Amino acid sequence: MSKKYTVTVNVNDVNDKLEDGTINNISRRVWHYANGGNWSSQSKDQWKLTMGGSGTCGTLRFDDSVNDEHFFVLIGVHNYKRWCDIVTDEEDSDLTKLLSQYYDDNYPHRTGVRWKQRSKASATTDNGTKIKVKFTKDDGHDLKVELTIE
Repeated sequence: MSKKYTVTVNVNDVNDKLEDGTINNISRRVWHYANGGNWSSQSKDQWKLTMGGSGTCGTLRFDDSVNDEHFFVLIGVHNYKRWCDIVTDEEDSDLTKLLSQYYDDNYPHRTGVRWKQRSKASATTDNGTKIKVKFTKDDGHDLKVELTIE
């Protein structure tokens, strides 16, 4: 039986965009592999992802109402090792469709991210919002991530 993984995501909201409502986390999803999982939240700046085991991931979708854009932060465990990715300026904002691409060999630019098992990622939207994700604890089953939005 697979052992669960938890990932605590702490958000460093440099310009207070979450606080003032400019950027909102409007949805969260977890891929169904490894018994899926769920997201829980205590505040705007901390989320907890619980996954049923290695081989799945979760994503957070953020919308920026001022710049009319969105971005996604993906966090997962593949072959018992953490991985992360950031997707910006994606035309299609469907989370389920995006998640499925990370497990579909027809999208090698997405599936390859799981195999690289990066501990950090960064991206900038077309309108200049900078997003960084970094595992600050990346071993064991209780992982920690810092997500910076500026």
